[in-house]
Amino acid sequence: MGSIVQWHTSRRGQIIVKRITIGTLDIDGSEKAKVIETIDSGFLSAGPAIDEFEERIADRHGKKYGIFVNSGQSALEVSLVLAQEYLGIHNRPLTVLVPTTTYAATLWAVLNTGNIPIFCDIDPRTFCIDYTKVSGEEYDIALPVDLCGHSAGHPPDATKFTVEDACEAAGNLECTYGDIVCLSFYVAHIITTGSGGMLCLNDRHLADYARSYITHGRKFGGDFTKYNDMWVDRFCFDKVGTSFRGNALEAAFGLAQVDKLDGIIQKRKENARYLYKLWQDSDFCHRVRFPDMDYVSKCIFQFFPIILDAELTREKVLKSLFAKGIDSRVLLPLTNQPIFRQMYGNIEHKYPASKFINSQGFIVGCHQGLTTEDIDYMFDALCQAVREQD
Repeated sequence: MGSIVQWHTSRRGQIIVKRITIGTLDIDGSEKAKVIETIDSGFLSAGPAIDEFEERIADRHGKKYGIFVNSGQSALEVSLVLAQEYLGIHNRPLTVLVPTTTYAATLWAVLNTGNIPIFCDIDPRTFCIDYTKVSGEEYDIALPVDLCGHSAGHPPDATKFTVEDACEAAGNLECTYGDIVCLSFYVAHIITTGSGGMLCLNDRHLADYARSYITHGRKFGGDFTKYNDMWVDRFCFDKVGTSFRGNALEAAFGLAQVDKLDGIIQKRKENARYLYKLWQDSDFCHRVRFPDMDYVSKCIFQFFPIILDAELTREKVLKSLFAKGIDSRVLLPLTNQPIFRQMYGNIEHKYPASKFINSQGFIVGCHQGLTTEDIDYMFDALCQAVREQD
């Protein structure tokens, strides 16, 4: 696949600046063929495309069952409901260990299910939760986040029920440690179904519970194939539920994406290694921190994280990159967000690693649509942005 860098032109046809996106939409005729095949099958809301997609993704993450839902946040919310069922705790909220650097959906899933977050700082080398920094508060379950595609790992206490937020790590073979593994297939992610998410697990009771829960609490869920030889009342509700199902068209799209998954990850890792080599050979590596080679070897790079020296102003750097057509985002801050401070106050000082990253961290694209020439351009722009502050 060649570069998908976009060149913007003026009305007179003059090239102004190219744009390097933070994500890519990598589709070809295979996705279209799978979707058309599913349309022709007559299965749109349910059907064999969903079954196959669930099986392939679950197997990739070392689990027996996959449950395809409409988003990564939905996968997290369902998983927290399942955690209550597994632990038998129904008379009080769960306390859930959550990292202080993550996408907001992680926290929203905890709050939307009526549970209580217990915050924990991160390891500045991996940007994932640092279990050694748990403040001593007890928690019922852990909700680590595999940020940018790097595994956070299971809590040291092997008995802790763990919901793994692997929404940025679909396909990473190290992201299998959770009792439930949650994934997202949003457009900017490793593979996409447009939107959509999945939870993967081994417990048959919890899998059946989830299928019922995401179909309004119907006792028999959405899987009627096993009842072909008997009559069941399909409008039998034995629990309060939601409507979180993914659909067959999205799953069909995802199946074509799964066929490309190994190649996508390989290219992202190649781009990350190339970007790391540019940084290592540069004369400003002391001004900007890149992940080390251990991180590079274990991450699948939904995004590439970068940390600026404390003396540099992040906003100036990002504005300079933007002026050259380079897309970026801040590195998924949580504790400095307006709604977070409205709910919990200004407690950022309690989490120094996250606080520093909140002011100095950002992410750029590392996807399979970028060529080495694109990465050279992006790196040169970053060098220039840093030197502009000298």
